[in-house]
Amino acid sequence: MKLSKEFKIGVFTIIAGILLFVGFQYLKGFDMSKPNKEYVVYYKNVGGLTASNSVMYRGLKVGQVKDVYLVGDNSDSVKVTILIEDDKFEMKQNTIANLGSDGLLGGMKIELEYTNVNAQKLPQAGVLISAKQKDLTEQVSEQVLPLKLKAEGLIGTIDTMVTTLNALIGGSISSDMEESFAGVKRAILQFEKTAIKIDTLVSSEKHKISNILNNVNAITTNLSENEENITNTLNNTSTFSDELKKVELEKTLKQAEETFTKLNLIMSQINSGEGTLGSLIYNDSLHSAILETNAYVKLLVDDIRNFPSRYLHFSVFGSRSKGPVKLDSKQTKELKKLLDDNSNGDIRRFTDQEMDSLRTLIYGNN
Repeated sequence: MKLSKEFKIGVFTIIAGILLFVGFQYLKGFDMSKPNKEYVVYYKNVGGLTASNSVMYRGLKVGQVKDVYLVGDNSDSVKVTILIEDDKFEMKQNTIANLGSDGLLGGMKIELEYTNVNAQKLPQAGVLISAKQKDLTEQVSEQVLPLKLKAEGLIGTIDTMVTTLNALIGGSISSDMEESFAGVKRAILQFEKTAIKIDTLVSSEKHKISNILNNVNAITTNLSENEENITNTLNNTSTFSDELKKVELEKTLKQAEETFTKLNLIMSQINSGEGTLGSLIYNDSLHSAILETNAYVKLLVDDIRNFPSRYLHFSVFGSRSKGPVKLDSKQTKELKKLLDDNSNGDIRRFTDQEMDSLRTLIYGNN
């Protein structure tokens, strides 16, 4: 059967069209020989994303964008259909599709990210979670903004410095600076005068300065010559300090502590009124007794002065002393009674009648 020329041209055109379509799809990145799965993701703004843009996972291309078009009544959402090569990537639920820049040339790409590697597999035509990365312009803006702020602050500082410098050069501060320079000049001149005076003083007192230096030299020489004696003195001092360490200071301090403890005990007893000294200080009876005894002694002295013949027996002609007075039994009994009345330990004052009775018993009626 002979084919017509027109049929051959038609068949050739169809085959050429098919080859052209396949080649075009291949150039766009669609591999018709491999199985692909479609998935959908929605964005508010795709930022220039077009069909055939890459779909990446950890830097590896696993698919590409198939379609990008508006959806909804108000066209407030953009639907993006992506093709994923089934043998390169397994889509799972909760997978995030990050829309971001694909280099300096301004292209866009979708970067896939797992939120849970153990999640279930996402079926074909499933919807991915949309997210948008910062594009290159936004990243550059974030990096440049702090530099911009610092540059603005630096420019303001420079402007302030220039304004201040203009005021210093052309304003009233200029005269103040001139006065300051003049003061510095005067200070330098004064220092020069002082240096001249010091030089004159050194020249005039050269002999005295020389003597002082000679004396210092003599002192150092003397120290050098007596180095052995100084060393011996220091050694003796060290030996004395070592011997002082050997002294039983601890024992001495312990004995002193015991002495102070006993002294505190004695003072406590005195303060509490115990003992003779405590009674003397805090008990009025002993003090009163001493005063009363003193009164008795005074009375005795007055009685001796008034009646010396009762106590002193002497004669101009050397007569003998009459000796002690002898008491009869009645007088002895009376004297014993007086003494017994006072034998209870209390010192009491005798009455005048009792004193007269004692004088009569001892000395008679003389």
